[in-house]
Amino acid sequence: SGIPALRKRAAKTPWKEMKADAIAYIKSHTYKYGPLDTSKRRYMNERYRLMAGIASAGALAYIVDPANKTYYKDKIVKALSDWDKLFVAARDWSGFNGQYWLNFDWCSAYAHSVLALDVICNDLTASQRADLEAKLGRVADWYYAHRTPGNYSHSAYGYWALYKNDRRRIDSAKTGWWQGVMDTMTPCGVYDIGPGYAHAGVGGRPVKWDFQHLLGSAGQKTEFYSNPRFIGFYEWLYGASISPVRRSVTFGDSNPSGIQSPGITTYCTSRFSKKAGANAAWFINGRIPPGRLMYYVLAEWPTPKPVKPLSCVWPDGCAAFWEDNPSEKSLMG
Repeated sequence: SGIPALRKRAAKTPWKEMKADAIAYIKSHTYKYGPLDTSKRRYMNERYRLMAGIASAGALAYIVDPANKTYYKDKIVKALSDWDKLFVAARDWSGFNGQYWLNFDWCSAYAHSVLALDVICNDLTASQRADLEAKLGRVADWYYAHRTPGNYSHSAYGYWALYKNDRRRIDSAKTGWWQGVMDTMTPCGVYDIGPGYAHAGVGGRPVKWDFQHLLGSAGQKTEFYSNPRFIGFYEWLYGASISPVRRSVTFGDSNPSGIQSPGITTYCTSRFSKKAGANAAWFINGRIPPGRLMYYVLAEWPTPKPVKPLSCVWPDGCAAFWEDNPSEKSLMG
């Protein structure tokens, strides 16, 4: 019922740019078939990222460019049909249970795949739908059977539980995801693993942080947007974990050389607090979201009025001091 409204968005910025980006991506990328080289982590991660891109950009193009929806649908179906091979390769690879890169990229590709199937499912033949549901359902069953304390493992099967409206697993995923996130924060909301790692999770791993939005959009009762700890986290993320040049500060698991890209939640951080939303808008700095499904659905535009962060203290984890100066050459510590 919301499809016509989503299509209307494409008449104006930033959605028209997102539409163009999604169409350009899906037309210039084709999912790679052939043997999976599980001896090379980079190769496997590239395969998962390509799956995520085909699924997410393809699903968005399918919605906003209905005249060519069959083309997009067919590309999505061909990519998702490879999940039986991806599942076996990941399950049987000894590195799967211990290498976080593989876990997160694999989970994220899976999350985007479930969302894409949800978009196109009514346009599939009965045999196509049954085949894809069997393959994706097998992955969800594996994750449910091998739940870990990490939040990503719970939201992975949670995406599928929402697709199937499985109340028992939805509740399990919500509880497990919530606890997994809480375990990474101090009571004030400081992410104790490090700023760079926090931005990596918010920026490109929908199974780490974006499950909260999916629960809300699916009509599930959520407490995330009003939770003081979550509010503290987002005020810390955009008020203390970045520098005047919008790079990660270098405590914990952080890369001082990289400039983080805004994630899905960055474009709707004002749901948590006005302060967080204004600081996130400063971090975004006018950047248009990429042409991917969840960005298109969730992004709030225009962003709130950007406000460069002010000095603040989180008593149990961080003190950030900002020079009152708009220049990127200003000081921060």
